[in-house]
Amino acid sequence: MSLFTLLIKKKKATDMVPKACEIGIAITTYNRKEMVCALVERIRKITKENYFLVVCDDGSTDGTTEALKRLGVTVIGGSNKGIAWNKNRGLFFFSNICRADSIILMDDDVFPNMFGWAQEWAYGSHRVGHVNYVPHFYDRSSPRRPMTAMNLGVGHMIGEACC
Repeated sequence: MSLFTLLIKKKKATDMVPKACEIGIAITTYNRKEMVCALVERIRKITKENYFLVVCDDGSTDGTTEALKRLGVTVIGGSNKGIAWNKNRGLFFFSNICRADSIILMDDDVFPNMFGWAQEWAYGSHRVGHVNYVPHFYDRSSPRRPMTAMNLGVGHMIGEACC
């Protein structure tokens, strides 16, 4: 059964989903209930841009889905199929269900720490097509500090353009 079919069958899950948004934030997770719930709360606290958030759950068995639904988060997922499949759930959602101008894919262990982070990520994504999170320890060793949407770094550890 496709993701689209699952979302349509569960009308309740799509009732609150907008048809479009400026920034679509898709968080991937698997069995990290506390971590992903803390991330959702953090995003809600420091993100002022027009965004819609969805969590892509890869078949968690630790109560992740239930905890997120209690927080009012839209959760999509199914059986465990790995990180690439789970990221594709988010891409599909923001390409076909809720059309996003910019899509931010992030793992549950990324923790934004400043207001405006989503705008910076969206801008970097538009500039180069793809943005990855850079851990704080990597930025210290980069010859192009600080890494931002205007001062991109290319990381051998991550393999993609970073900001």
